[in-house]
Amino acid sequence: MSKQKLTPWMKDALKVSELEYQLYDLDLADGQFASEEELLQASAEYLVEAARWRLDVAMDPYNQDEASWRKDAAQLRKFIKKWAA
Repeated sequence: MSKQKLTPWMKDALKVSELEYQLYDLDLADGQFASEEELLQASAEYLVEAARWRLDVAMDPYNQDEASWRKDAAQLRKFIKKWAA
């Protein structure tokens, strides 16, 4: 990970496993961001929308059977509540 100074919302996002997956394994790998440095400067609004998308996946009834998805949903709700305002 880059040593540049992280925004407060990015620090929080990287603590949420589903957001870290979204950012590194999907967004960066698929070219949504040109570099890790660009990714690490993502806006709070972008991260909240990504969190909402991942929460929608976590709330699928099939996923709710697994404890890990319920934990992920709780992390995502907490992130959204903090940064959506």
